[in-house]
Amino acid sequence: MKNILLIILSVLLITTSSYANSFFSDIEENVWYKDWVNDLIEQKITSGYPDGTFRPDNQLKRIELLSFTMKSLGYDLAVSEGYWGQNIIDKAVEINIIEETDLMVLNPDGYITREETAQVIYSAYKVDHTKYNDDVKAQVKLMIKDINSVNEKYLEGVIGVFAEGIVEGYEDQSFRPDNN
Repeated sequence: MKNILLIILSVLLITTSSYANSFFSDIEENVWYKDWVNDLIEQKITSGYPDGTFRPDNQLKRIELLSFTMKSLGYDLAVSEGYWGQNIIDKAVEINIIEETDLMVLNPDGYITREETAQVIYSAYKVDHTKYNDDVKAQVKLMIKDINSVNEKYLEGVIGVFAEGIVEGYEDQSFRPDNN
């Protein structure tokens, strides 16, 4: 009996410890995105903020998205001296996820827009670029009522992630490319 109790307590201790570490203090148990956040933790894509929070209501900065993206691609880049995310930016430029003239480089601490996010995802994951053709572009234009508001620089990325089913628009069929 003593051994069974010891085993149960050990399992509870391990389970409770890993359970506690997989949640941030500001993520409620019943929130719809909890499992996705846990996946990010398990995959070591994010560890949250030093105070043990995730801050789910914060707007996402360009460098934060780029950091998540690079980690999801398997890059474990050291924090840079000077600006903490410079190694992330440099690697993303090197592997053609972003360009040196992008706001991701020029203003990495600015809040990222939906159209910028689409382009980073499209470029990073080498989405099937063959799906970006005139027929697909015409179909997506019918799906997104504000497609003409998308900056030409990001249009291929927006259409690409829509074509792949990675992104959907809002219920009113808008994409709202400038939203953060």
